[in-house]
Amino acid sequence: MSTKKSKSNSNIKKSTTNMNKKSVTTKNDAAKNDTPNAEYIKITNASLAMEIDSDFIKSILDEEADKKLCLDSTTDDKTQMDQFDEIEMEIIEVEKPQKKKRKIVPFDFVRWAVMFGALCLFAYSSYELTLIYVTGQETNDAHGEIANMFTVSIDDVDTEYYNVNGEKIVLNNTGDGTAFVWNFEKIKEYNPNAKGYIRQGNGTYIDNPIVQHPSDNDYYLNHLSNNYPSGVGSIFIDTRITEGLNAKNCILYGHNVQAWANHIMFGSLNFYYDDPSHCKENPTMDIYIGDHHYVYYVYAAFKVPATGSPVYTWEFETDEEFLEYVNTFKEQSIYDFKEAPQITADSHILTLSTCTTDHEQRMIIQLVRSREVFDVPVDQ
Repeated sequence: MSTKKSKSNSNIKKSTTNMNKKSVTTKNDAAKNDTPNAEYIKITNASLAMEIDSDFIKSILDEEADKKLCLDSTTDDKTQMDQFDEIEMEIIEVEKPQKKKRKIVPFDFVRWAVMFGALCLFAYSSYELTLIYVTGQETNDAHGEIANMFTVSIDDVDTEYYNVNGEKIVLNNTGDGTAFVWNFEKIKEYNPNAKGYIRQGNGTYIDNPIVQHPSDNDYYLNHLSNNYPSGVGSIFIDTRITEGLNAKNCILYGHNVQAWANHIMFGSLNFYYDDPSHCKENPTMDIYIGDHHYVYYVYAAFKVPATGSPVYTWEFETDEEFLEYVNTFKEQSIYDFKEAPQITADSHILTLSTCTTDHEQRMIIQLVRSREVFDVPVDQ
């Protein structure tokens, strides 16, 4: 603009007239060509007004500046500024033509199907995570009820416990200043279907009532020991075993609960198969039957087909048949549990069954009753 300001006033008028002629042609050409996104400059000088293509006006200005504008250097600067002050430029954007609608191609359906599938997967995952959380909370609540039922403080010197032989019971500290004290009457009030209790060590993994439904073998697959519906289920005796925990071979079932619920129920049974150190650290389980407390020793750990295995035999016509059964599956054990006592015709065994990551197999842990512990309080 500084170059234009140095030109003469008379030549500016002449240049403006030439620009007006060319601008008419430019506007018409733009209209004929229907040029999209074209920008126009509106120039006003007194009564003069026109619209021309912005790129074209630049070329005209450059051409006129080089060839036709030759302003006198003696022209008054103020007069030149007044002339250019009257020139006003305005950018006008021409409306863009609408784009043509894209046609739908077969790949679009694939893309939409993938997006819909991803949305469904997200919704399902959210549902499963919520269900796991809710189930875990329900399980913890039920476990807390039971723990409070049998937990006493070892510092409670005002309460003394005596066993069936009249001997004072020395409470065993579980590590947090409390002791587990079994009371069969309390568990029967809690659930009339309760038959006993099973604990492994201090109850880190296995620490549950043993229940038995009178007719439905599937009921406790999806009910807690307080009969509240839950996918975690309970540890329960096969409905067909009428002698319960005193049968020659009492079969107990429980879910293989994973780490999200701390491997409770029978979630830790697979450790006997996969981790030799777990076998050494947990050779026994405590089983409470009525008013009695027995220590059972693990003597076999193996896997069997999910259906049709004779391991689920609970009745034996002769002692020889029972011992043959014991020896058959003891030979299938992945480890030799040397601490387990000798099994005789008078022995009572437990068969614990749970699922594995292979749905075609079942994890089996078998235990034999060893000795009775006289730490169950009786009324004095």
